[in-house]
Amino acid sequence: MDASVVIPTYKSSSFIKKTIDSVFSAADTVSTEIILVDDCSDDAELLETIVADYSNVTLIHKPEKSNAAASRNMGIEASVGDVVFLLDSDDAFERNHIQKRLKMHHEEGAEFIFGGFIERAGRDHVFVDSIGKVPARDYLFIHDGDFRTSTISMSRKEYMNGTLNKHQDWGFFLDIDDKGINWRYDADASVVMYVDRDTNMSSSLNIKASEFFISHYLTDERHITGFCKRQFLTSIVAAHESGFTFFSRHMRLSHLSSQLKAVKVAGDVAHRIGMFKTYCRVLCNFRKNH
Repeated sequence: MDASVVIPTYKSSSFIKKTIDSVFSAADTVSTEIILVDDCSDDAELLETIVADYSNVTLIHKPEKSNAAASRNMGIEASVGDVVFLLDSDDAFERNHIQKRLKMHHEEGAEFIFGGFIERAGRDHVFVDSIGKVPARDYLFIHDGDFRTSTISMSRKEYMNGTLNKHQDWGFFLDIDDKGINWRYDADASVVMYVDRDTNMSSSLNIKASEFFISHYLTDERHITGFCKRQFLTSIVAAHESGFTFFSRHMRLSHLSSQLKAVKVAGDVAHRIGMFKTYCRVLCNFRKNH
């Protein structure tokens, strides 16, 4: 088997067929297996019916509910392909993605590849980084690089940190880099992410999970500030006051742009005087109109 594609599922039956079909289209003539790992969904019987229509798709039922990292690890362990691909159940591969990646692994000697992607919500937005090869923590939290699980392929079995309830993709990249594994960036965006679906797994704030991630992965205040900056902006959009105060407290002004310094300072004041939600509403309206 040339390739294995591991897909964690949870209540995914309404769109999983489109995802599966995209994988086989991306494989073309490459021998490919798909491994679905279901996290105790209530639509498991429907998944079984869908999978029955395919010869190279396996469905694994987890004995108890946990998280997507544990699902991916089970799929990785069960895989037999020379190269393992990871894909979320609400994403898709573009044509020839698998063939292209197999060639990259072979010609560049890369053990681990991730890359650009396409956000599809009415119209396409292509995201491709041009940061270059830098340490993973700098890539993510100083240069604001983007790392998405669905863009991963690897020619060796590596496993995600199952203790992370959030930021599993970032933790995976840091683990890969810390092990000295040879990674490459694929600047040809050939993975599609449907951002308008309600099933997107990464949409909610989780302060405890973020605190756990910081304590286990980050020590440099530049990296901590860069990590918190992303969550901090999300907390403003969501008007999530406890999230805002947590992330703001961990950010250092000396590592922020002048614009973000102003946003943080004004937000801190708004929180202290009980005007935080009003501040979020005004700021979001301003950004929408400019």
